[in-house]
Amino acid sequence: RRVEIGLDQRRLAPKLDLHALGNTLGILGVKTLALSEPMPPEAMDALFEDAERIAKRMEVQLWRETALIETDLYPPSIARGKHVLLIYRGDTLEAYLALKQERAALVVNEMYRGRERESIARRFGRLLSYPDSEIDRLLERSKEPTR
Repeated sequence: RRVEIGLDQRRLAPKLDLHALGNTLGILGVKTLALSEPMPPEAMDALFEDAERIAKRMEVQLWRETALIETDLYPPSIARGKHVLLIYRGDTLEAYLALKQERAALVVNEMYRGRERESIARRFGRLLSYPDSEIDRLLERSKEPTR
């Protein structure tokens, strides 16, 4: 059954497809961490209660991330100012938050570059259960000049 939540005429975000969210939650049998689409806070507000119900039924946990870790896997603007649901099981949230804290410390100490920067991106990719080849592809793409 497909359930969509439409937002008001200001068109804050496209319709939110809870069926797709359910599918994302369902893949956690093979993934450590899954992410929802980044969306404006108002859109997340409209979705969150339903997402919690689906997560409970799928026996996974949710974390509403208001400042997704920025790495070289994706352009920094992808989630800036938006909220993302982290969908996980077990101690994955603690691993994500520790990685995010480590990145922040590197930035503060002006050491977020080179190997350390790449290491953070690779570790985030592994949390997302990406194969090394996909992590390599995303990192290579991030080095390309923007068009």
